[in-house]
Amino acid sequence: MGCLQNEIDNVKQHRAELWRDIQKLNDTCDRKTHDAGLQAEKLHALASEIARVHAKIDDLARQIEQRNHDLHSKKHSLEETQRELERAKDSNCKTASDVGTMKSNNQRLGDENH
Repeated sequence: MGCLQNEIDNVKQHRAELWRDIQKLNDTCDRKTHDAGLQAEKLHALASEIARVHAKIDDLARQIEQRNHDLHSKKHSLEETQRELERAKDSNCKTASDVGTMKSNNQRLGDENH
């Protein structure tokens, strides 16, 4: 009977060890589950931040595109204005030349008439 009692005690001791191991594993599982929840929250926050940054990038890209378009339009207007200015300068030079010629002709005619 003493041998049987020894075996029963050994089984009880083994079961107690297994129970402690199960409790440790349950505690570890609970910690890991909690940590996984925290990581999921962080992941969600990061995904939201990434979406916000992408929206900001898209907005800035649209602004850049609009400014590029505005600059292109202004450049085109400037080039057109510069061409118009050159035409006005050419016209002014021609008019000044014509005025000089007319003055010269006027003076020559005035000299011939006196």
